[in-house]
Amino acid sequence: MLFLVCAKGIMDLDHLLSEVMLKTTSDLSKNLLKDILRYLHRIGLIVWYEEIKPLLNTVFLKPSFLITVFKILVRHDLYNQLWSIPAEVLISERAFKRDVLKWQEMLQSKAMIRFQAIRVLVKHQLETLCLQDTEELFHDLIGHGTQNGKLLSLLMHFQICMSVRNVKKLNPRAPEFFPGNQWSVKDSHKEMCYPFPNYLKNFMEVTERWGGDHHEDIHIRVYFSPLIPEGFFQRLMVMACSFYSTHWIEKDNFLLVNNGKPLLVKQFNQRADSYLEIRSRKPKRSNGESEFIYFCLKS
Repeated sequence: MLFLVCAKGIMDLDHLLSEVMLKTTSDLSKNLLKDILRYLHRIGLIVWYEEIKPLLNTVFLKPSFLITVFKILVRHDLYNQLWSIPAEVLISERAFKRDVLKWQEMLQSKAMIRFQAIRVLVKHQLETLCLQDTEELFHDLIGHGTQNGKLLSLLMHFQICMSVRNVKKLNPRAPEFFPGNQWSVKDSHKEMCYPFPNYLKNFMEVTERWGGDHHEDIHIRVYFSPLIPEGFFQRLMVMACSFYSTHWIEKDNFLLVNNGKPLLVKQFNQRADSYLEIRSRKPKRSNGESEFIYFCLKS
């Protein structure tokens, strides 16, 4: 009953249920149809992520299309893909070749992709697929306003990336803050960016901020046998950094700071010597203030 024609492989849940009820002679309720969808999801014939709020009303009738969606941003040649974007697509998103150079530099140095770059990449890839209603699919994948689209919702659900705000400048028209009252912040002076730990290189930002291990550090080792599972550390990094606004990341370690207290997590992944090391130390104080807090605020 679910052999419905859908070129994109994506259908709205309510529309799908209505189509099925029209095409079947049986008296099926919507609740029963949803149970059928859950069963088909479990055996892999369709994909319905009802536990992901932005995707609750979306059914992927062609699970293979999900691979195409993921490959828009999760691919080994993403750096080259940015440079190969046609000028027409850049112009349609009010971008220039100089912006592409900035996107490439940010990807290489910080493993971070700006939201504007994601829009351009998605639009370019959809045009190469030659699908119908690509404009509607583009908005579904990207989202509307501050609401994340299906693509980023999927990637963040599986801890492949996380969202951060890149503050460009202070807002002189920001409202005054009163303790106990809600503080509304306009997003016009902020840019949404998405770090992808899989693209991290061996730059030394975390190492420099941590300043080296000390013998008085509190540290714990968590061993894995035979190796740390592929992608586990990157997913842990995304999960942990999502809870702490003050953080720095590298390829094999990340640093979190909460109330001036630093927490470093390292990965050592070698055969017969595979473990995670978690280190913390008491902040040093100078003139009654934490030097580490001052360093973080200054940065």
